[in-house]
Order: sequence, then C-alpha cells, then structure tokens
Amino acid sequence: MAAIHDYLGAAVERTLATDDLATTATGLWALVHGLAFLYLDGKLAWEPEDPEGLEEQVRTITLTTLAARPR
Repeated sequence: MAAIHDYLGAAVERTLATDDLATTATGLWALVHGLAFLYLDGKLAWEPEDPEGLEEQVRTITLTTLAARPR
C-alpha cells in the first residue's frame, strides 16, 4: 500500500497544484478505484474490447471531476 500511495503522490505532485498532496492522491485513487468497480460490475457501458476508449473515458471523467468547482 505504501508503494502505491508513494507512486500516486509523486504523480499528483508532478501534475497538479495542491496544498494537500496526500488527500488529493487518496481522492484520485478512490475515484479511479470506484470507476473500476462500476465497470467490473457492469454498471458502466464501456466496451472491454476498446482499451484506448476505456482509458480516454477514465481520463475524461477524472479531468472533468478535477475541474468541477463547488457552487
């Protein structure tokens, strides 16, 4: 677990401006983990034969979520 968290923290540090690296990394991990389980449970209509399309959808969802601002 520590290695995964360190890896995610390094990726967040390289790509995002945040004052709380650990919380941001955990939040992103939770988001992608949740998407993976929704996909595996058949709750998202993604084509398993199209890994590039799946990767693009995950990237788009993640970036859209990061760009959202509270009202």
